[in-house]
Amino acid sequence: MDAAVARDRDLSRLAEAPYDVAILGGGVSGAAVFRELRARGHRALLVDRGDFASGTSQASGMLVWGGLLYLRRLELRTVRALSLERDALLSAAARDVRLAPFRYLALKHGGRSPWLVRCALELYWWLGSRRRARPRWTSRVPSLVRGARFRGALTYEEGALERSDARLVLDWILDSEDEHRAALNHVEATGARRERGLWHLDLEDRRSPARATVKARVIVNAAGVWADALAARFGVETHHKHVLSKGVYLGLARPPELAEFLAFEMGAHGDTQTFTPWGPVALWGPTETPLESLDGAFEPNVEDVRFLLDQARRNLAQPIDVGDVVSVRTGVRPLAVERAYSKDVYPLDLSRKHVVDVDRARAALTLYGGKITSAGAFAREAADVIERDVPGRFARTMTPPETPRETPSATPPETLRFPGLEAPLLDPAYARDRERCLTLVDYIRRRTNVAQWVPRWGLGASDAREPDLRAIAEVLHSAAPDGADTAAADLAEVRRLAARQDALLAAAD
Repeated sequence: MDAAVARDRDLSRLAEAPYDVAILGGGVSGAAVFRELRARGHRALLVDRGDFASGTSQASGMLVWGGLLYLRRLELRTVRALSLERDALLSAAARDVRLAPFRYLALKHGGRSPWLVRCALELYWWLGSRRRARPRWTSRVPSLVRGARFRGALTYEEGALERSDARLVLDWILDSEDEHRAALNHVEATGARRERGLWHLDLEDRRSPARATVKARVIVNAAGVWADALAARFGVETHHKHVLSKGVYLGLARPPELAEFLAFEMGAHGDTQTFTPWGPVALWGPTETPLESLDGAFEPNVEDVRFLLDQARRNLAQPIDVGDVVSVRTGVRPLAVERAYSKDVYPLDLSRKHVVDVDRARAALTLYGGKITSAGAFAREAADVIERDVPGRFARTMTPPETPRETPSATPPETLRFPGLEAPLLDPAYARDRERCLTLVDYIRRRTNVAQWVPRWGLGASDAREPDLRAIAEVLHSAAPDGADTAAADLAEVRRLAARQDALLAAAD
């Protein structure tokens, strides 16, 4: 079936009956709420104006922390809660989250006291119910590290994402869909009004002419860094706002000897940088840059790249230059603060808390803050508010399933061989038909890791992999009357993204 026809059909079906909840935003917070509402038996709709996980949820450091950062302010209850959430993810999301060995490298000069760090990690271990390997000190420094800078290391265990952050989000969304719950990407809510106790949302498909008006009792604004703008556009009152911080990682060619996750003390502001093994690359970063607005926020700049390269050269024994950069990933952290907040504070000194902000008069929730580790708790709080505090609360529309599905009804087939990658990739036809994959960028950036693991957005050196990308695009658009033209446009977009990265790295050299 032509994708435009299918999208028109899907949108038309959404208008057949009111939903209990409409979620605007398909990042990790929106996906977690969607999953939680399924577990409680509510009719739910999720829409995202881009692809699922196409904002900050595709640009994490691939780690699932248990709240170690909060020990700086002795927020022990928060660390305990986050450690339990991390362990729940490790137990339930077997496809996506795994236990990983960490090595915290202590500076010889200008860093924290190794004794203090050891005490903090010991406390962290206890707050996590001692379920992981006990932290221990070692004077051995890995050979790929500049040993002269570090007096030794503390080893411990933490959670890490297995495939990618975007795949985790996608799994939560797709595994929660059924006849009572629907999720659509590349669909924008262009208008919203509240009449007779119901929200009326005007939806427009950004990839086809399809349109629909959908009704819902409650809306959840899970737009992440765009939450403030969306709340203002729909007339929703909030008591909080977001302070923004940009984080950039470089995907470097992975050293063969890198098996552990490394955390390096930087000294300044008590920051650390991580070197995270992920397939054929290793993520180095992040930066921590306060932002005044979202203008250009998702674009790394020359200063970001130079700073990260300088830090890599300072801490790693191997020579590092721009030729080692496979990919660059940029996210914007939404940090929740009170509406009246006006202080100039370094972002790491702000709490990573999450807040469910409620406009009871208009039956609207706005989600502030949040991260992967706490997404489940965030979703439970939001669902509790919907059921308890929103006027005109509703009964469940059907018997809820016993538990949320943690495995998909069908295992996605991995049949595509891509030059330069050892493991096979998801079948593009399956991604198109079963995973809402509408563009080549959707496929190479979020359904798979081609754009992160193969240089220049998968094109490779001298565009050697362009025929392979073209073949994928042709599969994705094979059913459309103008499929060849759309595939060509998709490939042109990838070339544009690669050229922009080329220019960035050339300027940073």
